[in-house]
Amino acid sequence: MSGISLDKKGLVVAVILLFIGVSVVPSTGTVIEKKSTPIFYDGNILYVGGDGSGNYTRIQDAVDDASDGDTVYVYNGTYYENVVVYKTIDLIGENRDTTVIDGMHIDDPLRIDTSFIDVCGFTITNSSRE
Repeated sequence: MSGISLDKKGLVVAVILLFIGVSVVPSTGTVIEKKSTPIFYDGNILYVGGDGSGNYTRIQDAVDDASDGDTVYVYNGTYYENVVVYKTIDLIGENRDTTVIDGMHIDDPLRIDTSFIDVCGFTITNSSRE
């Protein structure tokens, strides 16, 4: 009988150690949070929309004023315009679901006439070709 009792105690200890081991593993992992503002490495940041003083109201105006290597950061909203990018810049929308370039069926909402440009975070809609 004492042999069975030791086996049960060993099993209980093993189960407890297993639970402790499982609960420790997730706490050693790395949590990566998605940031709403991207990390920029070089150039200036020109802001479109939002409520900051000096922010542009049109994406095209910010693109026109940008220099190669700059970033144009566009806050959430719908922008009714046809944007032509002809400089090596980053064009970043705050959220792809709520930052919209609407071409109003007039022309292409976004035309890129350069190389080495990063564009992300936009919904582009109502091209003249739709």
